[in-house]
Amino acid sequence: MFQPPIFRESRVDQIHNLMRSSPFASLSTYQSGRLEMDHIPMMIHEDLSEKGVLRGHIARGNPICRLEENSHQALVVFQGPQTYISPGWYPSKEEHGKAVPTWNYVVAHARGQLKLVKDNDWLLEHLASLSHQHEAQREKPWTLSDAPDDFITRQLKGIVGLEIEIEELDAVWKASQNKDARDKAGIVTGLRGEGTANAEAFAQSIQANMSD
Repeated sequence: MFQPPIFRESRVDQIHNLMRSSPFASLSTYQSGRLEMDHIPMMIHEDLSEKGVLRGHIARGNPICRLEENSHQALVVFQGPQTYISPGWYPSKEEHGKAVPTWNYVVAHARGQLKLVKDNDWLLEHLASLSHQHEAQREKPWTLSDAPDDFITRQLKGIVGLEIEIEELDAVWKASQNKDARDKAGIVTGLRGEGTANAEAFAQSIQANMSD
């Protein structure tokens, strides 16, 4: 991934925060002579290694399950907010016209060896953690114990766990860092006029950096 130094994010804790807030990841593997991509929720376990360990699960019928055990590199991509940036938002455009559109975005790449896990205890722990992460804030959180034991046992037969200890971690956090204070203020105003969650996320990020 191309990473201009001004946009590179190297703080591991910030990248892990992105993985938690945007857990639906793209998993790239090499199968039968071609690149394949799967899209699954992944959980980051930052306490299990220096750069963290990713865990997820797939259907047992997924071709990934036919790969030779624990011998394949995987690339996992997490994408955060992204939004178009109009040159019309820059005050400097009115002075010299030297402005073009761009795109702000947040993305992280994690690489490591893909490990397949079929142990039921591992799968139960993973599913419990995954559901807790997404249910904890609900008024009536769903838990594995809400479903009959025999039903859960049958469901486990249809899935395989994935575990990737992260060996390489790269991220780009492109949030108009290369613009001066006036143009950043114009971008914030323009983004707030868009009325979207992605635009608001970047407006807040840029404004926070302006006040640092």
